Amino acid sequence: MALKWKTLFRFFISIIRWDEVLTGILMLSLGQAFNQFYGFRINADIFLNLVFWFFLIKVSTSFLEVALSGESGRSIPIDLLHNGSSSNLRLLINQIIWMLSILTAAMSFIPLIHIHDSAGFNHLSIWILSFYYFVNFVFFLEPVQRVMVGMHEFTYAFANAFLLPALLFSIPQDFLKPALILTAFPVFLQLIVLKASENMENCLEGKKIPADSLIARLGSPGALRMIALLSTISGLTLFLETEISGIWYKAFIFTLDCVTAGLYIRSIVKQTPNWKYAYQLTRLLSIAMPVLMIAAVWPF
Repeated sequence: MALKWKTLFRFFISIIRWDEVLTGILMLSLGQAFNQFYGFRINADIFLNLVFWFFLIKVSTSFLEVALSGESGRSIPIDLLHNGSSSNLRLLINQIIWMLSILTAAMSFIPLIHIHDSAGFNHLSIWILSFYYFVNFVFFLEPVQRVMVGMHEFTYAFANAFLLPALLFSIPQDFLKPALILTAFPVFLQLIVLKASENMENCLEGKKIPADSLIARLGSPGALRMIALLSTISGLTLFLETEISGIWYKAFIFTLDCVTAGLYIRSIVKQTPNWKYAYQLTRLLSIAMPVLMIAAVWPF
């Protein structure tokens, strides 16, 4: 019995998108780096509360995505299914996933209350928070997905690359710096490439993809061309920001972006092994880019 509970616990843990959790925490850290650069002080407990808030949001959306996609039943470990009760167990686990999604979404307001009590929220922060909840939950509705065809990757990238650092930067002051937008723009394009590549990988594996994804709108060949183009542009837009960070990390990221774009272009004709290499490089860049940006902006 204890072994089955451990298996069930590992199953629920595996649902959480830990890669997206890491990306979001890095983008919050980028906002904190801008606070430090411009001399705006923000307490460590506010930052940690925002990290906890984001983690709860990501757990909620991860469970919600699995519940709506119908993947929960197929991904249940086989050793949990026994004695002909598999259908009842699948239904029970799916109900638990729904409950956990609702519970963690409700719990996400707890760290916000702590931040409000200690520092408060200005009008800009409230607008950013509201829009972040809207983007993360409303776009799960299938009628919205049918209307917003091709916008799945865009909304994911916008919420993470722009809203998260802007939220943390806006708490000490009720405005944003243009340099923050210019610095985050390459990450925005890179996250579009990442999410489109991920949906492409799921499509190749026969998994369900969101109805509002680029893959559903453009098809595989068109999406690959778009991914290759955005990957190249992402490297070029690193040079838009010239006032804060140096050029050393930009040249490194731009080189990797060009290599990735080249592999994607070759994948249009030949899927293997170029596609796998391109996809792994894209995942690496989505982490390396914000890490190097933080290192370049943070006033050590």
